Amino acid sequence: MKKLKELFQHLKSSILGKNFNIHDPNYEAEMLSEKLKLTESEINMNQSKIYTLELLKRKEEELANKKVELSRKKEEAEKLKQEAKVKKLELRETARLNAKARIEEQKSKREKGKFDIKKWHDNAFLRGRAAWNDMYGSVIDRNTKYFAVCILLSIALLISTISLAYMGSQSKIQPYIVQVGTNGDIVDVSSAIKAPDITNKIVKYFIQQFIINLRSISGDNIVEKSMLARVYAAVNTANNNNALSMVKAYIQSNNPFAFNAKFTNQINIQSIFPVSENTYQIAWEEIKRTTDGKVVSQIYYTGQFSYKFSPSSEENFQYNPFGIYITNISWSEIQTDSTSKQ
Repeated sequence: MKKLKELFQHLKSSILGKNFNIHDPNYEAEMLSEKLKLTESEINMNQSKIYTLELLKRKEEELANKKVELSRKKEEAEKLKQEAKVKKLELRETARLNAKARIEEQKSKREKGKFDIKKWHDNAFLRGRAAWNDMYGSVIDRNTKYFAVCILLSIALLISTISLAYMGSQSKIQPYIVQVGTNGDIVDVSSAIKAPDITNKIVKYFIQQFIINLRSISGDNIVEKSMLARVYAAVNTANNNNALSMVKAYIQSNNPFAFNAKFTNQINIQSIFPVSENTYQIAWEEIKRTTDGKVVSQIYYTGQFSYKFSPSSEENFQYNPFGIYITNISWSEIQTDSTSKQ
């Protein structure tokens, strides 16, 4: 600041001094004002530089203080680490000493619990007790073991008796189911212990027999009753109203007991094949004869029969053991002779 003031006084003296050769007062005033402005701008610049330098000094001082603070904190952290290590070593040493003390204590307890044979020889009660154990203790122990063995043998005998009784109550006869064809030949033989699988052949045979039993007319009333019983066993389920109602309507309009005194009706299955998973299409021939064997008519039919599996009831088990029930029936005549129609 002193140097700036001296510089300002020197400029002022030089500007206002005798060396100024221009005698125009206005011109002198302008020159003086410009020089003053330049001088003030230089002074302001110098002051800003000084302020900037002062700020830098302050920043340097703050940085130095922060460095000192950081170094102090580092020293404190190092001290804490050293203290933690020391404490960990102390804890380990304390744990080792405690374990050693427990081992010594257990050893001392074992030493105290050892039997002192000298004291035993000097104690008459202990000698008498030992003599009693030698004389009767082994007998008591042996009897206890014998009693435990007898209990185990009794349990084993009871279990074997129960097993023999159960095995004796089981039947030793193994039943078999013999499946025969339409001509009486044996088709399949299977054990009755496990129910045989219902194959497509069984379903086909069942549907063919259903048509034969329903459409046939026999001259023997007993045979006719048996066939109708098999027909009703094939449609008699709780939710099977369609097939049941159709069967009832057909039998009511074609009463076999009213017709069998005049003629009989023979059914010959021509073909059977599946049209869906639970439906078969069947073609058959019906030959109607008089009681003396004369052919009255020969008619061809085709029809579709749907079925389902359901557990067989007790009343239907005799005629429908496999639980195959007809659910839908539809047939139509495809060819007739010119003699008559049913």
